[in-house]
Amino acid sequence: MKLPLSLLPAFTIVLTGGLLLLASKAQAQVKFSIGPQVGRNVSTVRISNNPYSPSATSTYRSGFNTGLMASLEFQHFAVQPALLYAQMGYRVDGDQPTPDLGGVTYHKDIRFNYVTIPTTLAYTQRTSGQGFEAFTGPYMSILLGGHNETYYSYGTTYQGKVIPGHEAPNTTNEYVRRHDYGLLTGLGYRYGGLLLQASYSLGLRNLGVDYNFYGSHIPGPTYYNRVLQASLTYLFGLRS
Repeated sequence: MKLPLSLLPAFTIVLTGGLLLLASKAQAQVKFSIGPQVGRNVSTVRISNNPYSPSATSTYRSGFNTGLMASLEFQHFAVQPALLYAQMGYRVDGDQPTPDLGGVTYHKDIRFNYVTIPTTLAYTQRTSGQGFEAFTGPYMSILLGGHNETYYSYGTTYQGKVIPGHEAPNTTNEYVRRHDYGLLTGLGYRYGGLLLQASYSLGLRNLGVDYNFYGSHIPGPTYYNRVLQASLTYLFGLRS
């Protein structure tokens, strides 16, 4: 499934502008709050095509997220944009054919470091913004870098960086598309200024790049981010 990247910031503007317009017409007070957020990520990727290792299976690895969240509230609704540094990645096991050895197994650990900008629309249990909430919306992420480590069954371990790019040269580094985007949804609970949230993110952009193997262009794997996240935010300026 492909979603135009330009649609996501437009969706964010519509969410924020629509809420402000609704508040203006109702002549009611819009409440604004902002504060730090910390949390944990458990992430993996969904691999749908890997020409070099068709049997590859991915598993989860953990990381953290931290940054700022804001909340713009009107009655039962709130727009909640955030700016976060987030660790993501995955582990993968598979088989890989080799000309000399016939075939080897490998285990790979990948760490992604992202700046992530989610913008969600929440429906809150109470008009004060307190209690339970359900939320959904888009996110955009920018890859800063990362690292990878691959262990092969013949006893060799390779280490390298994760580098944003559109094509992978023949090196031990892992090349991944710089921009990711998708949708997230989740549940939360607010008590005073404390907001506890749990969400699931569905990446919609293929992160895989083509390989440049000694001048030959070879299609790369197809894979998408999948992230479970739990976070705690303290919102200053919240009035109940």
